[in-house]
Amino acid sequence: MSASILADDKTNAAKASLFTSTRKQNMLFWGALAALLAIAVGMRLYGLGLPFDRDGYDEGVYWQTLLSMRLGYPLYQHIFYSQPPFFILSTYPFYILFGGTLWSARLGIALVSLFGLLGAFFIGKSLSGRLGAIAAVCLLVIDPLYLSQSQKIEAEVSSTAFSFLAVGAAYLWWEIPEGAVGLSLAALSGVTLALGILCKLLSVSSLVPISLLLLARLWQIWRKEAGIHWRSLRPSALLIIASIGTMLVVLLPFASAYSSVIRDVVTFHTAAREVLINSQVQNKEILKTYVHTNLLLVIAACFGLLCALLRRDWRFIPLLAWLLVSIYMLYTVVPLFYRHLIALDPPLIAMAVMGLGRAFPANA
Repeated sequence: MSASILADDKTNAAKASLFTSTRKQNMLFWGALAALLAIAVGMRLYGLGLPFDRDGYDEGVYWQTLLSMRLGYPLYQHIFYSQPPFFILSTYPFYILFGGTLWSARLGIALVSLFGLLGAFFIGKSLSGRLGAIAAVCLLVIDPLYLSQSQKIEAEVSSTAFSFLAVGAAYLWWEIPEGAVGLSLAALSGVTLALGILCKLLSVSSLVPISLLLLARLWQIWRKEAGIHWRSLRPSALLIIASIGTMLVVLLPFASAYSSVIRDVVTFHTAAREVLINSQVQNKEILKTYVHTNLLLVIAACFGLLCALLRRDWRFIPLLAWLLVSIYMLYTVVPLFYRHLIALDPPLIAMAVMGLGRAFPANA
């Protein structure tokens, strides 16, 4: 009897110790994330209201677009606007609510950029557990290009933030494909995928990793269940429906100006490419500058890729495809500006995080 009581006491003590240890780990994990978020917000607010202009004439053009919208002029009809509509539509409410100033417009960009941190958290957590989540968020917080664009009235950081969140949610959905959580992540991925593309067309490259994850999920269902059943397909279908539905909701108000939208968003850029095609030779140098500036991140991404290959972790394939397609698209863009290369940050950060998975399992 006494031996049994002693064993029970030891078991209870072990459970209490495990509970205390788990609680401390949870506090450290969420505390670290809260600290990173506070740092990110502070970095964005610092100097947010500095006078024009931070990056050439583009910020001034978008500023004038906001002023014209405030006066009641419609996009694509009375206002020339060379991007899809959601970037300026997502900025305009902050611009109006916080006083219609330069600071308030930039505040909208800064807040939208924080969605990228959530995307980094999702993809880091799915690839390399809690340590991966913290590492991915930290890498994005300290990224100089991402921070710089988070303080400018330009479309790059908004499109990148939504795209990162879309791919991150898709990766986490692939890890948790069933139930309410799986459906929610699939819907979130579909919505933010559309919003990223509707901020800037370069974000269409994020279709690549999400499509590959969808195909992998279909293959997984087929192998496990000897066929594909509707219930298993619901998250995949929801992702696609959410993406298409979001596109329609945002674009339908501009249906009456369809020809003007195509002219401003597509034809303007193709015409500019024809006129400035000789400047494409500079694209290699711009890409090289990015590599030199972000050499540590590139090395970390290569190390992560090597680790994934050694442990035969196929999850690197969508990320590598995303990176390669993004590089190709950027190489063909004319004119290419350095800020466009922010599109390379998410796949590089995600690949770098994969290097942690070898020593720290994803379920950590």
